[in-house]
Amino acid sequence: MRTDPGLAREILAEGREHYPEDPGIAYSMSRLHALSGDRAAAVGELERAIEGDSYVKAPAREHGDFASLRDDPDFQRLTA
Repeated sequence: MRTDPGLAREILAEGREHYPEDPGIAYSMSRLHALSGDRAAAVGELERAIEGDSYVKAPAREHGDFASLRDDPDFQRLTA
């Protein structure tokens, strides 16, 4: 994901076509958006992921890809 974000985006988009409700895809899209600096999209995808599987809250709190969101009130609310 970090080495080729464009390819990651393509793969995730294709996966979403086949599995539109998959929380793992939403979580990965959230990471990708967070890494690219798109905070609103990152939080939106994370919310979608958590709605599908609340288990992702804890990993999101700790994952380094979300470092740019740690001070975001919406991120904090979602991962509380």
